[in-house]
Amino acid sequence: MKLNIITSFYIASNEDRNNELIKSLDKNVNNVDVEAVHLYIDNQQCYQYLETKYKDIIGNKIKIIEIGKQPLYSDLFEYANKLRNKLCVIINSDIWFHKIDQNVLNKMKRNDIYALTRHESGMSSPLINKYTGSHDAFIFYSPIKNDLIKHIKHPQNVWGSENVLLYELKKLKYNLFNPCKQIVIVHEHKSNVRNPSRERINRGDKDGDGVFKIRSYSVKPDRL
Repeated sequence: MKLNIITSFYIASNEDRNNELIKSLDKNVNNVDVEAVHLYIDNQQCYQYLETKYKDIIGNKIKIIEIGKQPLYSDLFEYANKLRNKLCVIINSDIWFHKIDQNVLNKMKRNDIYALTRHESGMSSPLINKYTGSHDAFIFYSPIKNDLIKHIKHPQNVWGSENVLLYELKKLKYNLFNPCKQIVIVHEHKSNVRNPSRERINRGDKDGDGVFKIRSYSVKPDRL
């Protein structure tokens, strides 16, 4: 089975960071277990770069979703729901697939979610060895339940964002698993360039009306 990756791409001002993002995209585009990479991109400069670098596969293995938008988790899942009956995966832009065990994918049921903990570049795995609940890829069958969307209207790159997502998936009775040894994702971030205004989410949208309440997010998927 092949994956449809849904993520974003931008051109970073820092050269080292930019190379990490390009490497991650390259690895995913050239992975034989990936059917297509679907991208939200920052601007026309990004599109021109992709059109030049991937001129033979743009529109085929690389599909542009929208130009000029930083997607929220809700956008990513709403788009995934258009890829009906496809095996989809939502990842951060600096994550790539190193190994995909097809046997594990074939075991997936419609109500299963694989929430994967990452390896770091160089293949160290501190977050796996001392598992505290970090997840950077979510594999699922499309469509996902629409009741999820109103509760995940936040970006990927804020602290705790995936914990909110896991909490909401658990509420909807999805089975959460973390086969991070069988399906290996790698995080490219040696540059350590980060958004200085990055905040932590410790709250969720109450009934989708913009009124927030504090909640606890401590869901940990089971290992396979």
